[in-house]
Amino acid sequence: MVLLSHAHSANEKGLELILKIHHDVPDWVMGDPMKFQQIITNLLGNAIKFTEKAILFFRSL
Repeated sequence: MVLLSHAHSANEKGLELILKIHHDVPDWVMGDPMKFQQIITNLLGNAIKFTEKAILFFRSL
């Protein structure tokens, strides 16, 4: 899972990484799984890289 791969980096910086998925989000989506993974990886990586002190929420609506 993409989030787990970033949890260690976030923890090293003293950040808390939280995942919240809205109940209306489907269990699966149709699309390119590699592109979706790349987008999530880039968003989380940048959030961790450029955040000094905070709690990072990754929320799907």
